[in-house]
Amino acid sequence: MILDQLSDKIPWLRVKSGLNIPNDLEVEGTELHFNEKNELDYLLFQVTEREGGKVYEGYRVVRLLQLRYIALEARRDAGLLQKMRTVLRGLYGAQVNLVYLAAGVFKNPKIGIVQCYGVSAFSPHKEEAIQHSLRDLTALRAGLVGAYRQVRLEPLSTDVAQWLARALEQMPYAIVAVGHPDPRENARGGDSAQRDPLTSGTQSAQQFTQQQNELLFRGMSSLEEEFLLMLLTNHVPLTDITHMLAGLLEDISVYASRQLGTRAQLA
Repeated sequence: MILDQLSDKIPWLRVKSGLNIPNDLEVEGTELHFNEKNELDYLLFQVTEREGGKVYEGYRVVRLLQLRYIALEARRDAGLLQKMRTVLRGLYGAQVNLVYLAAGVFKNPKIGIVQCYGVSAFSPHKEEAIQHSLRDLTALRAGLVGAYRQVRLEPLSTDVAQWLARALEQMPYAIVAVGHPDPRENARGGDSAQRDPLTSGTQSAQQFTQQQNELLFRGMSSLEEEFLLMLLTNHVPLTDITHMLAGLLEDISVYASRQLGTRAQLA
């Protein structure tokens, strides 16, 4: 009742009928290709993508490697995040589109948490997309092995690959988020005495800010609720990033000046 009264006076509180979801992606076909060892080689999608008023028809190839082993000492490495940032910078320089998957596989088959690193490549031509993805996967493997010497990456087994295909087709609920938070060693800004303990600057509390996904995975594992977390990246040229950051700076500077109580003086 109160919300109805407020919505009459505040336009942006009014609930609009229906959702305006753009039809920007159509998947016309999906294929799973396996190698001679019966391991997943790549996933092939025939797609039609629409972005910026343009239509792109072609093939998108996704190659994945499952993280099977990483040394326990890596958790205690103070430069863990810095090493991963180095890998990401190298992949950006090579124009690689990174893919990260974390899945909870608890039913048919019961495996547990599965983590995968991979790449995606798009091309109007099928063979070109396959070769491009193979080159990108080689760059990803080299970057990860160079940063973490004892890491072991393996192709997906048949069971995991089939589970992934079923999950993409049959899981009924999906949440899409644009952007990704940057993990940090220390919480920034404000008085530490007034912060939430999960984001405070103490050494013990810092672990929560670095392990939020791990806490979520443990909770889902205890309930044996299957899930699939996907992180998809797309290479953006540095010139476009510069223009976007400049526009963002102009926009937020207005609100920053209001918070500080300052006003620009024009000569």
